Amino acid sequence: MPYNEYLDQEFFTPLGMKNTGVHYSGIKLENEAKGYTTSGNKYDMSLNWDMSWAGGAGVLYSTVDDLLRWNRGLYGGKVLKDSSLLAALTPVKLANGTTVSPAYGYGLGLANYRGLKEVAHSGGLHGFLTQLAYFPKDSLTVVMFTNTSDPRIIFDPNRLAEAFLWQEMEPQEVRTEDTAAVGKPGDYTGRYDLAGVKVITVTEEDKKLYAQLSGQAKYQIFPSAKHEFFWKVVDARIKFARGDKGEVVSGTLYQGGQEIVANKLPALEILKIKPGILERYTGSYEIPSEKTILVVTLEGNTLYCQPTGDKKYELQPLLNEKFAIPEINAILTFVDDANGGVEKITLELNGSKSVLPKMK
Repeated sequence: MPYNEYLDQEFFTPLGMKNTGVHYSGIKLENEAKGYTTSGNKYDMSLNWDMSWAGGAGVLYSTVDDLLRWNRGLYGGKVLKDSSLLAALTPVKLANGTTVSPAYGYGLGLANYRGLKEVAHSGGLHGFLTQLAYFPKDSLTVVMFTNTSDPRIIFDPNRLAEAFLWQEMEPQEVRTEDTAAVGKPGDYTGRYDLAGVKVITVTEEDKKLYAQLSGQAKYQIFPSAKHEFFWKVVDARIKFARGDKGEVVSGTLYQGGQEIVANKLPALEILKIKPGILERYTGSYEIPSEKTILVVTLEGNTLYCQPTGDKKYELQPLLNEKFAIPEINAILTFVDDANGGVEKITLELNGSKSVLPKMK
């Protein structure tokens, strides 16, 4: 049976999910939302990515109402047997006996927010972000959709849940700024690998520390205790750890009931390269795995790259032919062809290596 027919027959129709299905290129849907991304102060159409390329990892379209119907069915015994649902809600353990952090079941993120158990998961694609959170004690479901990669609001389901469940929640932790606890701000600066997906970049300006998560704005972090800092714009804090020689080796991010260890990345030695060398790297390169294009441009003495429908990233030179994108921990190496031109880029990102041929 075709995948879309199976899902519709087994799940969507019985649950009354009339606006959910398998997406594909060329599909005609009434009132379909299009994805947008910001470019300066304006919105542009995001990359029209064929969701069928994602397969089971993200091929569905839906609505906030239908996801509510899904959650009611899932936790109401209409989707899984009780034993299967219990297994899905049990934190997975690795072969060495340790529990994955943040806690994760079978496709379900498991957390504790202000004393209440929470089952949640986020999603995202070019021009779209989604959140689905469930608080089992009160059977409260929060669904959030936005058709922009850069929402101008706090896109956090826990903040909405607080409006309904605040009386049942533990009191919010009050953090007080303690300037005497900061020590040497420079000790904490650098890049920290957040679960191999994003990078937290910590910088110092005028003896103040700032933290920036990949793809987000930079915000000041404030000292509250020794080696510990907090954000004022969101309910989050980070606690740094030192190694045997006293150097900062990692930071643990505490947010939304989760604890994620971010190991410090090696410092990059950035070089200065003559513009004449940089000019030869400009052009368009194909990303076969995503069926999109990476455009490399030179502005002044700085090289930039921009994937279709994504933001522009500055390339910082490590060698004449090797460049880094520090904010996403990516390394790009330009490879010459037999005629002295550029044949391709090798891209190292999140532990994998890809080849991007140059387009003629």
